[in-house]
Amino acid sequence: MNDGEGRGKSAARLLAAVSLSVAAACGSSGSGTGSGAPGVHTLKVTVTGDGTVLTSPAGINCGTICSATFPDGTAVAFGAKGGVGSNFTGWNGACSGGSACVIVMHADATVGATFVAGAPPLPNPPPENPPPPPQNPPPNPPPAPAPSPAPAPNPPPPPPTADECADLVPASLPAPVVASLTDRPQDGPCVRGVSDDGEGTFLLGTFLGTSLGPLGTSYSFFRIDGGTATRTGGTTGGGDETGVLVFSQPSGFSSFVASGETGASVLQTWSHEGASVAIAEIAAGEQSASRMPSSSVGVDPSGGTAAVKTYFTDDKGWITTYQRFDKNGVAETGEVQIDTGEHRVGGVGVALSGHALILTSVGNQNWEARWVARDGSPIAGPFTLQGPAGPKFQFLVDGSLALGFPPFDFSAPASSFVSRIEDGGTAAGPLPEWLAPRAPNQLYVVRSGKAYATWGSGGQCGGDLEILATSGKSCGCVKVPNLSASASVGRDGSLIVPHPPGTPGCSYDLYQHLLR
Repeated sequence: MNDGEGRGKSAARLLAAVSLSVAAACGSSGSGTGSGAPGVHTLKVTVTGDGTVLTSPAGINCGTICSATFPDGTAVAFGAKGGVGSNFTGWNGACSGGSACVIVMHADATVGATFVAGAPPLPNPPPENPPPPPQNPPPNPPPAPAPSPAPAPNPPPPPPTADECADLVPASLPAPVVASLTDRPQDGPCVRGVSDDGEGTFLLGTFLGTSLGPLGTSYSFFRIDGGTATRTGGTTGGGDETGVLVFSQPSGFSSFVASGETGASVLQTWSHEGASVAIAEIAAGEQSASRMPSSSVGVDPSGGTAAVKTYFTDDKGWITTYQRFDKNGVAETGEVQIDTGEHRVGGVGVALSGHALILTSVGNQNWEARWVARDGSPIAGPFTLQGPAGPKFQFLVDGSLALGFPPFDFSAPASSFVSRIEDGGTAAGPLPEWLAPRAPNQLYVVRSGKAYATWGSGGQCGGDLEILATSGKSCGCVKVPNLSASASVGRDGSLIVPHPPGTPGCSYDLYQHLLR
């Protein structure tokens, strides 16, 4: 066996120790459908153009958080604020016209807001920060009629049609900042990196090795100061039988560490500066292979983590439990039992609404899927899916999840997305028309939810970086040196490109905030 083969198999063992569904979490607008738990309804907001929609009670801040749930009968008031040079021009969906919008949640609802660059301001625009809605609203208040402005002698021309690709594609590719983790020839390859949503910190990893193969992984924090990447904070990593996967939070970073020998796992949370702020045990290890637990986590696009584990108990036998942590690593819920029997958790995906889709194995490449609310209460399911080990999820800006099955070997090509699942849905459906030809690609939500970044063998850019509007329209290509399946986009829109295998050690090209 040559050194490359040894590294490939050791890498596979490291990744096989952990099952993780990570979304490149940045907020976005969405208009998908889905039913909440009894007495709870989902409100979704779509934004066309450059602007922001807020609600009272708080819950929606779109374009960052565009879906939320509210108890039945809640009156929700909306505010609208245009971006620089843009003005609000009207509501659609559950509201219409151009003035105040208040709805009462007796069912799932969608409200759309349109902002147009250069449009004249409305005579009575909605407030930027919505006032508290009325305490005793009517059961189904009708939409407020649009005001009738005084006729103008020369009516202005209609506003221009908004270009959905405007400002999405970088005008040019800047020179990258290079971050080097190690220059030892026996180290590498690099492990996919992440960046946070605050101060511009990066968490980058590499395999550490000898002539016999990798000893484990090491992750370090980097900041860019004066055009130079410098280390900051602590480090994290694992040995040759320990898997480590990292992801970003609005408050910093989290790392999920699982042992392939005992099944023990922990969730550790880090600040923007790379300081450890919280450690939570997810699964306790077992020396007996017949009682070894399994665990998985999913990242909430708006921040926080859904953690699920399957383990053996003396009184109940095998059970599966769910627990939610906030962006700072603090438990929001206790452990909620969601299943019985040795149905081992294999993956967790979190939609824009905050609902979690949990996959547990029932044998022969069959998975049982179920939706739960943030507090662990059931929403929909279970229903059956099929696919090999290691499911992965990517949230889409329409509120749904794309499902794929990645390989455990870094040398293998990127796996294909295979299906799309509606928020709260009970069946897997086909991929959107724009995603189907790009199914083998890497896919990230960028531009604060206004676009996708994708690259790989599918699409219109021949392996280069392709930017898509959320409708799926291809907006343009950017040629990026060394772009590969190991590259990634962080929560803050930074493009993170590791140098290719075969170069000494591990270094990254960092394009800070390129797609923010």
